Amino acid sequence: MKYRADVDGLRAIAVSLVVLYHFHLGPVVGGYIGVDVFFVISGYLITNVLWREISDGDFSIARFCERRARRIFPPLILVVAATLLAAWFILLPSDYVSLSKQSLSALFGVSNFYFWSEADYFARTSNLSPLLHTWSLSVEEQFYLAWPLILMAAWRACNSTSIRAIKITVSTIIVTSLMWSIVKVVSSPATAFYVPIFRAWELAIGGLLVFVSPIRGRLLSEVAPLVGLVVIVTTALLITSDNLFPGALALLPCVGAALIVWPRLEGSSTARLLSSAPMVWVGRLSYSIYLWHWPLLVLYRHENYGDYPDLGMSLVLIGATSLFSFLTWLLVERTARDRLKVSWRRLVLISAPAICAVGIAAISVIAAGGFAGRLPSDVVLDMDQLRSPIRETCHLRRLTELPRNENCILGYPATVPDTIVWGDSHGVELSDALADRFKGDKRSLITLTISACPPVVGYSLGDRSGCAEGNERIIDHILHELPSVHTVVLASYHFFHYRRAGDQYGSGLTKTVLRLVSGGKRVLVVGPIPEFSDSVPLVLARMAWRGIDRGPAIERADWDEQVTSISPVLDPISKISGAEVVNVSSVFCDLQLCKFSKNGRPLLFDSNHPSMDAAALIADRVYKSILLDGQPASTIATKR
Repeated sequence: MKYRADVDGLRAIAVSLVVLYHFHLGPVVGGYIGVDVFFVISGYLITNVLWREISDGDFSIARFCERRARRIFPPLILVVAATLLAAWFILLPSDYVSLSKQSLSALFGVSNFYFWSEADYFARTSNLSPLLHTWSLSVEEQFYLAWPLILMAAWRACNSTSIRAIKITVSTIIVTSLMWSIVKVVSSPATAFYVPIFRAWELAIGGLLVFVSPIRGRLLSEVAPLVGLVVIVTTALLITSDNLFPGALALLPCVGAALIVWPRLEGSSTARLLSSAPMVWVGRLSYSIYLWHWPLLVLYRHENYGDYPDLGMSLVLIGATSLFSFLTWLLVERTARDRLKVSWRRLVLISAPAICAVGIAAISVIAAGGFAGRLPSDVVLDMDQLRSPIRETCHLRRLTELPRNENCILGYPATVPDTIVWGDSHGVELSDALADRFKGDKRSLITLTISACPPVVGYSLGDRSGCAEGNERIIDHILHELPSVHTVVLASYHFFHYRRAGDQYGSGLTKTVLRLVSGGKRVLVVGPIPEFSDSVPLVLARMAWRGIDRGPAIERADWDEQVTSISPVLDPISKISGAEVVNVSSVFCDLQLCKFSKNGRPLLFDSNHPSMDAAALIADRVYKSILLDGQPASTIATKR
């Protein structure tokens, strides 16, 4: 295959978008689409080589696997090993164990499935996992396990005389996989993102370009790649991580990349731009840049309590990425791909022990629980003390039959419950703490909490599509089957749901409150609690490890601004007779700061869920409102 410098230039565009996006530099809010551009490039280049060998009757699956191994594994092994080593001095035990699992999944080409299994609706792991970016390598590896077999089968089906069957086969894969992706991204975004069958169409688009006729004519040759480049850049500037992706939106960067990669009989100004020396140079380093930039950024953020680097430090980290990438390309990547310098046998003799060594190191970290002995004995916190045990007995991970057993009636035994706490996972610890207050007055309550399902009629989130129907069943259950319950406490992760659904969440919450009030119930909506950028227990542990005695906090002014941003959700409720918004800001905030620890103990057990310590303080305020029997508790109710 003739070398195309413009494709290396397109690689430079793709990796630059990814790096700028990850470092939060400039207006590239959708720079993650660079990965989709890589998929198209990869599909085109790999299929080109495959097709030449298949059509010449010279294809060897062993030779194909050797080429892939030479390309992928030597730099990957180096980066994984370096990350594990650096993490010894930076990561806390739980994060070190997580990294070791990521390392094993990366080495065995299943990172995408690992992160898919870890994906959840509060996913701290998503942006603080040092090897998260290896998911895309695993998708490619899995795709290329099947792709050569598909091409060979199609070639034989057309009796080696026509490529029509190839075009039909590849086009069918593209359409089918794309349709599945469009459907799945609505019901399960994480599945559509990580599972290869929903990404196959992107690589197959690149493959299809091998079998279509080249672009003819100077005008079309000039316009097509220019339009493609504009589409890629515009998409990176306009879409955000809040958009459903991949799905139909991924067509934009993929079609843009295809317009550039599509072979042409004549040159173009866009191709000349992409073929310039600086672009080609970055493109050649793109794989190493992609591998190095993310661990460097994430380890920096771990060391700095989840904060992103400022501009100056970002440039330093990007400079380090460039240096490491150049050395990796020069000493590892280029050498490993040169069959004259390194035979396959020699490469295996070097790589296999390296993989084993890294694997043994990762397994050792997992078995040792992250080597907690690296840290002072008072640093590692018992996370079970921060969460409520009713997470295991009452809290629902998925919407199933309504829990009606005695384990989910809390408080004083053998009493008829008069209150229900209904919410998503933000209501679990509150239920437990509130039950302690009820017990003292010989009262009981029901707890009904479901992960990712806020107590909002008509609202669903991603793969929790059953929440809307389930919430209807719940509200009917409260209104018609729980006559002894006169107070309903609603607890929800307001910020998260409002960011995702906007007015749909706000209006749905108001409708929920109105239905409950009209059914004779008194409603208390627990107000928002501050969020932090990282897991508060881990930040406290890191501060103790580094000898820092202050706790994590944010400015009170920043918190007030956050609360104002969700006023469309809470203000209408505060005006409903029989309803109250219980302000819990004072649990965390004074006039200057909102603090996430008290007496050295975390007030959140991650970045947003109240710990049992915070839940106890929140429960005091909620119970005071309950005891007031509908009368606002001085300034507790709606003033913010």
